[in-house]
Amino acid sequence: MASEAANIAHLTIPIDVRAGDATRARGSLIVASAAVAFSTAGLFTRLIPVDVWTMLFWRGLFGCLLITGYVIWQQRATTRAAFAAIGRDGLLIAACSTVATICFIAAFRETSVADVTVIYATAPFIAAGIAGSGPENARATPPWRRAASPCSASW
Repeated sequence: MASEAANIAHLTIPIDVRAGDATRARGSLIVASAAVAFSTAGLFTRLIPVDVWTMLFWRGLFGCLLITGYVIWQQRATTRAAFAAIGRDGLLIAACSTVATICFIAAFRETSVADVTVIYATAPFIAAGIAGSGPENARATPPWRRAASPCSASW
């Protein structure tokens, strides 16, 4: 079987058992690069001497161009179908991401980077609380444990 599932804290994660050390190293490099890039957001937001809306415009424009270029590069002939497949749910997620980016960048201008980072670090716990608040999850794993499980899985 080429792919197995690992059950970590009630999360099913597909794992390709054929993936070798090179694939794992590449994945680790990509994650580390993303962490470094994301961690510099506060620094660059504070250093760029323009207003928030100008910064958001240029950030959005370059992000749109890069993502569109990546989709065109990956999908080639089926680019239109790939964008059409986003659907209503994809547009809702894009809208939520847009609002989150506006709040994230504006927060750097209104308070310290440390304050924004602490608030941003609580997001997994808030998401777990929202996900576990329904009646169908009354006897399930406590939300705080689901939120902490990715942290404990890496130890």
